[in-house]
Amino acid sequence: MNTNTRLLLGFGIQVLITFVLGVSAYLGVASVQRQFQSVAEHDARVIANARHLSKLVVDMETGQRGFVITGKEEFLEPYRSGADEFDLLLEREKQLVRDDPKQLLVLERVENLVAEWKKAAAEPEIAMARKVATHQIDAEHLERTLGRAVGKKLMDSFMALGHEIEVSFSERGDWEGAFAVEIIEKSMADREDGQRGFLITGREEFLEKYVAGEQKQLPTYFANLRAIVSQRGRDNELSGQIDQLEALAREWTTKAAEPEIDARREMNEHPETLKDVAALLQSGTGKALIDNIRVELDGFVRAEAALAAEHYATSASTTAATQRTVSVLMVIGFALAIVIAFVTSRAIATPPSVNWRMGLKQWAPATLRCGLKRDPPATSAI
Repeated sequence: MNTNTRLLLGFGIQVLITFVLGVSAYLGVASVQRQFQSVAEHDARVIANARHLSKLVVDMETGQRGFVITGKEEFLEPYRSGADEFDLLLEREKQLVRDDPKQLLVLERVENLVAEWKKAAAEPEIAMARKVATHQIDAEHLERTLGRAVGKKLMDSFMALGHEIEVSFSERGDWEGAFAVEIIEKSMADREDGQRGFLITGREEFLEKYVAGEQKQLPTYFANLRAIVSQRGRDNELSGQIDQLEALAREWTTKAAEPEIDARREMNEHPETLKDVAALLQSGTGKALIDNIRVELDGFVRAEAALAAEHYATSASTTAATQRTVSVLMVIGFALAIVIAFVTSRAIATPPSVNWRMGLKQWAPATLRCGLKRDPPATSAI
């Protein structure tokens, strides 16, 4: 093989290796780019849309419940706008996952659940709330009564004075007296709790402690406290404060608790409406459907997150494989380049005289043989 052939073969192999190296790197980078593009442009968008769908469900429920509680039409704005946006976004989400039958089925179940929630819970509750709004006069009367905050001011004064008397006992280590005051404070707190429960629910059983419980016990508790004060010889010091404390309890009853209870009973004059609203809310139909919607959307997001993680893992694996391939090809190319350079340099560096002498060795014997045949040696004459 002559020098030109060797040079062409060596450089040709180097060019081939460089080409293979470039193609491998290009294909690997293109594959990684496709995987990351899928994660960034598809999976991330699908997950973001699913989370926004979940938020829209919360907005719809919040607006609907706000209207049911207040009867104010402005609370229905997030319900209506959320429902419209939900429908549009759900259609876009279904287009994004149209190549995934399982996820598409989840979105269809969500769509059906939302439609069922509107039909079985949201709309009936809204309609019932509008009926309640026809009796708004009673509700406004209760609101005005509560808005005066008479009860809160009197109760705050009562608790402050009770704490002051309790401290006067505890500072002297008289825990029996302090405990007697604390019982009175707790009794008033229980009365207020029962009264507030009735105001919220309209159910008479919440008034049990107010009417027949702590209210009947208070005179006994005050009598016990006065007996302790008398035993300690502190009548002049504490009797006036105890009288004031008892007066505050009576004032809270007559000026706050009773008027508020009467106002709430006026609302109860329409029991059929209130019961219907309570039945709709307490049946839990809407809550159960909303919970199912959240479960479906959470499962959808988890599945998409797992798919995104799989795409990411695939791209990372492709990146590693590309790096290994390029590294191996670089090592092979480097090794072949050294061999080719060595062989080529030997071929170029071989002196022409060496070649001439090698040719001469092959030519000289043949020439010598031919010459001996043509010119036999002459014999000398004797």
